[in-house]
Order: sequence, then C-alpha cells, then structure tokens
Amino acid sequence: MAFEAFLGRQPVPYRRLPMKQIRAYSRATRREDRIAKGLGFRRSDWHRKALSAYTSLRTDRGPQKGWLHRIGGADDPSCTCGYPTEDGSHITFTCPRF
Repeated sequence: MAFEAFLGRQPVPYRRLPMKQIRAYSRATRREDRIAKGLGFRRSDWHRKALSAYTSLRTDRGPQKGWLHRIGGADDPSCTCGYPTEDGSHITFTCPRF
C-alpha cells in the first residue's frame, strides 16, 4: 500500500521512500487541508480570549463570583452592585458595572 492511500489520497504505484520524504508529504497534505475552503483553525473572527469570556458567561462557569462560590473559591456569591448572585446573565443584561 502506498502512503498516499494510507493518508486518504489517491493510490499511486508502490515505491520505497525514505521516512523523511513520507513525513514531508504528510505535513504538506495536512497543511493543504488546513487552508482549504471551509477548513482551518479559525471558525470565527473573534479573538480567542473573547470567545473564552463569551463561553464562560453563557455557561455560568468562569470567574463569576456565583460560580466561584459554588466550587468553594469565593466566600460570597453576590455582585459588587448589590445583586444577590453574580452570574453570566446578570453580568450581560442587568449589571450597571458593565
């Protein structure tokens, strides 16, 4: 079996190649797949830190005092604005600080 068939490419006649060439071919095909239309690392135009903050607000798991209180990281779950629980929906929609 040729290494192209093993990697999911069209098979070519078998020939012996040094491992260095096989690795180079494998890297090149993975690079082509990464930059192909619809594929790649970036699924969004948002920055990685913005996506992390958004995810923590949506899931109520992150640096909010409500979550930290549930896992034992904070003594009080209340927000500094006086709301009883600092969670993602409060921070997003009603907190005057943000």
